[in-house]
Amino acid sequence: MQGRPKIALAALVLHALTVAACDGAGPDDAALASAFVMRDSATIRIVESAAPLWADGEGWTIPSELAVQIGALEGEAPYQFTRIGWSALFVDERVVVSDAADLEIRVFDTSGRHLATMGRRGGGPGEFNVTPVLGFTPPDTLLAFDGRRRHYARFTLNGRFIDDRSLGGELEARGLTRWAPASVRSLVADGSFVLSEGGAIGLPRPPVAEVDSSLPTLWAVRDWGERVVRIAELQTGELGHQEMERASNPFFPIHAQALGADPPAIHVAGPGIAELRTYALDGGLQRIARAGIPRVPLTSELIDLERQALLTVAEEGGRDVASRRASFDALTFPDSAPAIVRVYPAASGGVWTRRWSHPRQANAPAVYDVFDAEGRWLGPVELPADAGELQAIGTEHLLTVWTDELDVPYLRLYRIERPDDG
Repeated sequence: MQGRPKIALAALVLHALTVAACDGAGPDDAALASAFVMRDSATIRIVESAAPLWADGEGWTIPSELAVQIGALEGEAPYQFTRIGWSALFVDERVVVSDAADLEIRVFDTSGRHLATMGRRGGGPGEFNVTPVLGFTPPDTLLAFDGRRRHYARFTLNGRFIDDRSLGGELEARGLTRWAPASVRSLVADGSFVLSEGGAIGLPRPPVAEVDSSLPTLWAVRDWGERVVRIAELQTGELGHQEMERASNPFFPIHAQALGADPPAIHVAGPGIAELRTYALDGGLQRIARAGIPRVPLTSELIDLERQALLTVAEEGGRDVASRRASFDALTFPDSAPAIVRVYPAASGGVWTRRWSHPRQANAPAVYDVFDAEGRWLGPVELPADAGELQAIGTEHLLTVWTDELDVPYLRLYRIERPDDG
């Protein structure tokens, strides 16, 4: 059995200390330590940022004033959403989203004007059985993947259907047949996607001999499913799988990941540390970015909040409250909450990560940390309290999904303001 890859800091290590600054910052504002690790002829860059590169007044801000809101309780059909899918794109500042009820793909401009609708529920050409996952192939081709039918549909951005193609057979040949459609969240330009399976990720593990069954594994599905590449086996942190299975542990340090499209790469955070690992889709570890993101101590008050919420749900559902309490109290909690709980690719080639906040605390701010395309930690950005859930990061705008008191979803666009914009 092949062991998981290790980074050896041995005789073949070349250390280089450089000073760098992000665009718009002076060269003396921050220092960046970079180490180039040579192993098996592969170069891995380690980027360590003890503090943000943004100096005071240089950080980006998200104003509370909406740039535009898209959606309606009543009115024209393209503006009515039942449930907005998890896959959303910015394409040249056009917004592309899927409605998870109608299984339609809709395109809007950043003024909120509807431009095109394509796809629908069904089993024919250009139709879907589940919410399609979206990708974009320049200059103007939209990709949509149906994880249940295991096929792709291609459209132009103005809504014209191009063709369908089925996913290739290499997944079945590898024994990767039981993955859930919801495990695919995004596509890159050539239709590639990443699957997570096994370990703490939660998908069934296939009978593949070279995989350590105790670890979650990332697989890249390339060439329309004709080629499958094992990217990495992931460490699971200081808490074990069995403990996580015994009861729901809200503070369990898990992996967060996102597929970046330009350049194609998978960014993996975790577990329980402020570290991003970037892998090529052909399996090589390219970069490790570490940042001094502050951690939230897990106080007894925070743990009590979660215990009470769990017991309330059990009681309202008529379940055994005593056993739920015993299971929760048997858990082992880390000293602090996970540093990173979500990862989002940005159109600039960088990455945004979300800091942990307790869902039971009212008005807890949603704070995101911005990493540039080189892996440098630029600093934090805070979203407005009522912004909703972040979906996509464009060059000029953020896209969120906000739900009103009637559970009607809306798309919200917020402008990203940079100090040098004016």
